Amino acid sequence: MLAAAPDEASKKAGQGLANASKWQTTGASERAIWGECQGSGSKPYQTVVEAASLAARCSCPSRKFPCKHGIGLLLLLARNGNFSDRAEPAWASEWLDKRSGKAATAAAPKAEKAPVDTAAQAKRSAAREDKVSAGLHELELWLKDIIRDGIVQLPEKPQKFYDDIARRLVDAQAPGIARVLRQTGDLNFYSEGWQTPLLDRFGRLYLAIEGFRRADSLEPALAQELRSFIGFPQSTEVLQSQPGVSATWLVAGSQYEQESGLSTERHWLLGSNGHTALFLQFIPFNARPSNNLFPGQIFQGELVYYPAAYSLRAGIRSQQAISNLPAFSLLPDWNAVLALETGKLSRSPFAGEQIYALQGLRPVQLSDSQWLIEDMAGNQMLLGPGFNSLWKWLALSGGNLLPTVVLGEEHSFIPLGLWSGNTYIPFS
Repeated sequence: MLAAAPDEASKKAGQGLANASKWQTTGASERAIWGECQGSGSKPYQTVVEAASLAARCSCPSRKFPCKHGIGLLLLLARNGNFSDRAEPAWASEWLDKRSGKAATAAAPKAEKAPVDTAAQAKRSAAREDKVSAGLHELELWLKDIIRDGIVQLPEKPQKFYDDIARRLVDAQAPGIARVLRQTGDLNFYSEGWQTPLLDRFGRLYLAIEGFRRADSLEPALAQELRSFIGFPQSTEVLQSQPGVSATWLVAGSQYEQESGLSTERHWLLGSNGHTALFLQFIPFNARPSNNLFPGQIFQGELVYYPAAYSLRAGIRSQQAISNLPAFSLLPDWNAVLALETGKLSRSPFAGEQIYALQGLRPVQLSDSQWLIEDMAGNQMLLGPGFNSLWKWLALSGGNLLPTVVLGEEHSFIPLGLWSGNTYIPFS
């Protein structure tokens, strides 16, 4: 259950709730376990976990899936061995009955599909194109106003300055652009050289605006990658006709996000054949993921890459768990990474972050607030923001150079995990 926790905070909070004193009641039946956990309010939070799927429901206000109460309840069960069998409370049985009804409906023979209304489909597609075009036009005016007034004022702007324009792009059905804008607001404007990543993001946004206007003149693969960058969905049906890539794959690291009742999982895969891939899945609240991947997992499988100018995102066609970690091809130093980054950006400015496995890296302190990542040749790269496992890295490496997988782009990277002997240790 800890592997399925949406983030470190939920994992830690769930461990703190795996204590019988935190729960007013607990119980179990053939199909579920449940409990009432006293929170800050007058009424306890009602938590139920379905036994067959481990899907959870809780009355707490958290939008994370599973929430800390669901994690804590399962950990408590694991520690105690069992809960007393008793009749399901109404609030638990009502939810479980609804899930059983949905499962029965899904298992029932499906009626023959009605013919696709191609005219209505084309109308909806054209409407979205118009909304995206209008949203990108508004973004262009926003960017030009900033450049006209000067970027020196941006460190004084609150997060709301970026959130407001991001929400307008969400309304315009361009969620990919909205994500870039929120990431821009998260920049450390008080660090040395903040202007470089800021203008990099602004440059890509402007390229996306101009590229969308000239989409008909772009190569099909680049046009598809641009649409994905903007936020148009990629159909999984297109993968059926694509050739597969077979290898042993390591889940080098994973990232989890929660927004508007939707969980986004990004799993970064490193292949024994030298390939890398991003497996991306979107999970509605209280739904079960189609693939249960976790950092450090190894499997033999076939991936299928989505069409793109720079192939990165992939679907999993077949998957078989294995236990032996194979040898991976490792890059010698940062110069090799920069050469690959140059090739990536020459093919597509929208490719974004990538993972690289290097023969030896270690953290080096530049100042109280800034660390660098040093390779075996003494070359150094910036340690990117958002890395919360620095002391774990120092403890594992002891200051020595160890084979490491990093994630990032251009001049800033964060470690995802490292090899200690024949064991891969993920940081997330």
